[in-house]
Amino acid sequence: MRITPYTRGQNAAILIGRVLISLIFLVVGIYKVTHWHEMTDYLDAVKIPMPYASLLLATIIELLGGLMLLLGYKARFGAFVLLIFLIPTTFIFHSYWNVHSAAYSTQMMMFWKNMAIAGGLFILLGTGAGSWALDN
Repeated sequence: MRITPYTRGQNAAILIGRVLISLIFLVVGIYKVTHWHEMTDYLDAVKIPMPYASLLLATIIELLGGLMLLLGYKARFGAFVLLIFLIPTTFIFHSYWNVHSAAYSTQMMMFWKNMAIAGGLFILLGTGAGSWALDN
C-alpha cells in the first residue's frame, strides 16, 4: 500500500494506462462473443481441448478482467487474473520460434506485444488502480 497519495498527474497516467490496457481485453472479448462459431472452429483446428469451454472461459476472463481494469474495481486482482491468462496464451498462440513461414514476423510481433501488455499488467499489480477508481 502506498503511504502518500498519488499526484493528479500520476492518477491521470494510471487511469489512462488502465483504460488503454483494458481495451485490448474488452475488444477481443466482444469479438469472441460476436464471432463465436469462427472462434470455436479455430480453437478446434489448433487442437485446443474442449474448444467451447475454453472459449467461454477465455471470454469471461477477458471481459471481466478488462472491466475490472477499466473501472478500477479490484484492479490488482483483475491484472493478476489477466496475467495468468495472458502468459500461457501468448506462448501457445504466438510461439514465433515454431513458425517457418511468412507468419514468423507477425507471430513475433504479437508475442512481444503481449509481453508489453504483461508489463503494463505487472505495473498495475504494483501501483494499484490509483485514486481515480471505483475502489476509492
